[in-house]
Amino acid sequence: MLRDPQTNQLSPFLPRHRSHQFTNVLAVSVQPISVGERILTRFTDKKRGIVANQTYTVIMASNGLIEALNVEGQRLCLDPKSLSDGHWDYAYTKTADMAQGSTYAHVIAVVKGKGALTDIRRAGIDQTRASQHIRIYTDHPKAMLKQWINQDTNKASALETQQGKTPVIMQYFNDAPLPKENPKYHDINGEFDARCFSEHIKETLPKFTESLAIHLLGTPNKSQSNKHTMVFGQGRETTEIQLTGEFRGHFKDNVTGEQGTLINLLMSREAINYKAADKLINDKDKCGLSENPAHDQLTQTLTDRTAKFIGYAKEYWNQSIPLKGTPAEILLNSKDFNTEGK
Repeated sequence: MLRDPQTNQLSPFLPRHRSHQFTNVLAVSVQPISVGERILTRFTDKKRGIVANQTYTVIMASNGLIEALNVEGQRLCLDPKSLSDGHWDYAYTKTADMAQGSTYAHVIAVVKGKGALTDIRRAGIDQTRASQHIRIYTDHPKAMLKQWINQDTNKASALETQQGKTPVIMQYFNDAPLPKENPKYHDINGEFDARCFSEHIKETLPKFTESLAIHLLGTPNKSQSNKHTMVFGQGRETTEIQLTGEFRGHFKDNVTGEQGTLINLLMSREAINYKAADKLINDKDKCGLSENPAHDQLTQTLTDRTAKFIGYAKEYWNQSIPLKGTPAEILLNSKDFNTEGK
């Protein structure tokens, strides 16, 4: 049964005999409002010139009348006691469907990880509403990503199913992008930055120093190798690979005199360029490469030669005497060196 709010009369509502094309069920609630607040129209009323999803600013609010203006100066008058005038909402937030593409500078999206409607299409709608920045909040990040991957957004129609058409599988996530497609190697303009890519290769390859050296040069010479250097070859015909210090991964060929980083060794021994080196890193399991878990510690380890020089420096410092009043001070001052406080 339905009650007419104006006449208070009851009338039956039979769903079977009704067209539900224009039937809506709405919840009524009383909300506070004051001057200066922004409201949003939720229904279109052509007779009164009201268009849905238009934002207005309240200029007057009382128990009997609410007046508001939009940016174009159009006036909206609402009766707070009339149900027909109750189709408004606060305009401080909007759903993604209510906004158009890139119309808002900043967007906050709230996604339920295991929601039935969580799919890549909804993610695309949310993300394309922002022109500068978007932040996504979710209760379950891993479940959300699985929903994006597994939830098929391209539903087949009954005719397509009957005709046996093979559904088109869209690839939304590229786990092995080409260097030019990978945003990690792009500049601020979205263009491929070769220098950034080469820096990535130079930083990544030393993590695989030991396994990569064995992959390229064979079995190391254990009698000549130590904790700081891996040696390949016999006698004077050897190639040395630095294992510790800031130059971890650098090599020196004692036959040709060639030296450099691991990428130089790759390019020399197997004619591999930066692009192929990146593929080698991504397919490290197939090539038998393994990352050394102690890489960071090894880069901080001093080589014997460096440790010896540091020892000399400390010894000189401890045995040094003040310059003041010595011939050295006179000599340095004559050559315009500042010895104040030395």
